[in-house]
Amino acid sequence: MDKYSTPSAQVQEQQPPVDGAKLLYNIEKTLRRFIGLPHEQDYPLLAVYALYSHAYNAFDHAPRLSIWSPTPGSGKSELLRVMSYLLPNGSVVANITQAGIFRLINKQHTLLMDEFDKMLGNGKLPGDIHMTLNAGWTRDATVPRFNKDTDEMEAFKPFGPVVIASKGKRLPDDLADRSLPVTMQMGDGGYEKLKTLIHKPELDTLREQAALWAKQNHEALLLAEPKLPAGFKNRAGDNWYPLYAVTDIADPSGKWHLSLDAVAVPFEKQKPQTDTGLLLLTDIYSSVGDSEKEFVSSKDLCDLLNEPEHWPWGSYRDGAGLDPRRLSGLLTPFSVKSEMRDTGRDATGKRIQARGYLIKHFDEHWQRYGIAKGPRVTRVTDVTDVLGLTREQLEERR
Repeated sequence: MDKYSTPSAQVQEQQPPVDGAKLLYNIEKTLRRFIGLPHEQDYPLLAVYALYSHAYNAFDHAPRLSIWSPTPGSGKSELLRVMSYLLPNGSVVANITQAGIFRLINKQHTLLMDEFDKMLGNGKLPGDIHMTLNAGWTRDATVPRFNKDTDEMEAFKPFGPVVIASKGKRLPDDLADRSLPVTMQMGDGGYEKLKTLIHKPELDTLREQAALWAKQNHEALLLAEPKLPAGFKNRAGDNWYPLYAVTDIADPSGKWHLSLDAVAVPFEKQKPQTDTGLLLLTDIYSSVGDSEKEFVSSKDLCDLLNEPEHWPWGSYRDGAGLDPRRLSGLLTPFSVKSEMRDTGRDATGKRIQARGYLIKHFDEHWQRYGIAKGPRVTRVTDVTDVLGLTREQLEERR
């Protein structure tokens, strides 16, 4: 086998081509026999991920598969068990160390990490494990370790697919951002019980076919340029690219591409924004993006952001909320700066000034990050006409 061959089976040369679409269908059918999922579209996702795991060496990124449930008894461990027979050298582990992670991956095992929530403690993952799982998302990342026997540094590569199962607690934001989601719930049963001695040969056959398919299509996967859904760029594009490449090569008819769309598009559309800066830009847009004002004071903007629907800003400073100084600091990476502006006159005719932000300065960032589709339309040009009004008065004018 060449260095790009997958490790799950010693496949033979000159075998007839494996029908990728039929293989995906058979993997999905097997998953439906043994596992109950609340969301129908997750079955194709699992089938495609199983096939991708044999071909991951053709890509630069290795998305994690996140299996999550709100309560125990949802079947996560059973799903890991079934998947372990379908993935290359699948190893179900719990309470593993960092050294264990990169040593098993270096030996070309696919990790399936059960009871991951037990490792999270107070919502935080041990730093070394956290960094290793994040690093393994990228092909070129290494974990250096000193070998006392050879008196030399060794570079371990943690790159490869990983399946993570947890209940209750969510993954850390940056790890979740590198993961594809499957949600499980306690079901009514009625699914066939996996019996290793009886069913494992069937699963072994599927795994061996997947390894052979990956070997036969390695060059095509290297050159694949799948058409991703609109808006799939940066991390989202990197996560889904390998799976779309697999579906397009396995099934030129496009049926499996559409099946993947059914889970990928809604997920990315509804995906919580975990990056603090982008979350702030999004909440500022929802607060003032459609406003008729051209200027908003720092204090007023903080008041809007601290409202409950814009969590977590109201929880800053031990519940006191976001203040102008902290807001300014969060906006610094975007080069959006506050400035002094006249906002009207008091009863004596004296000018009133406030520090705040010209809303047009956010437009570029709202468009760049896909928060707004086009430039904001300002309907009122006379700022003093509206800035002296209360929100209630402004609503009446609208």
